[in-house]
Amino acid sequence: MTAALDRQLGEILAAAAIATGFPVEALLRQCREKPLVIARQATILAMREATDASLPAIGRVMQRGHPAIHTALRRAEARRALHTDFRALTDRLRAFGGKTDD
Repeated sequence: MTAALDRQLGEILAAAAIATGFPVEALLRQCREKPLVIARQATILAMREATDASLPAIGRVMQRGHPAIHTALRRAEARRALHTDFRALTDRLRAFGGKTDD
């Protein structure tokens, strides 16, 4: 992972902590409480969409294996299609990644 990519992912993680009210440590913790899971999914989706990071690279930052990242992405995409507040959160977090596809 390059230093620039590492910095981008770290910025998104820090922004997620601020936006969701959960400290970074909580976002990285192995916890299945629904509000925390939703915040973590938004963070992972923003990391994937806003950067060129691979699933293993995101997994290293989020302290999870790439299969868990893949599952989180799939669930986050489904949640984003249904919930405008979740969509707004992921859109805000994507701004910290610097990649502008749209």
